[in-house]
Amino acid sequence: MIRKRDMYLCQVCLRQGVYNCGDIEVHHAIKIDEDKELTFDSSNLITLCQKHHRQADDGEITFEVIKKIIEEQEQTNEKNLKLFQMNSAVVGY
Repeated sequence: MIRKRDMYLCQVCLRQGVYNCGDIEVHHAIKIDEDKELTFDSSNLITLCQKHHRQADDGEITFEVIKKIIEEQEQTNEKNLKLFQMNSAVVGY
């Protein structure tokens, strides 16, 4: 679900103007061992390439940056869902 939300792209690469769909992994902003309840929570997940996943784990990409990108993705997803629902109502789906 997160991969689909993030269009199967590394979200850090995307914000650098690069469409990277190779070696995509799901990163937990708050690590599983810190809060197991967030394991499958979309507001805690983001798709990253292996390089950016490693940098996020090592703190080279800060938690704040990761959370900001996740929030942007969640907002975009909500807007797209509303548009879909409106369009579906118009055409009678």
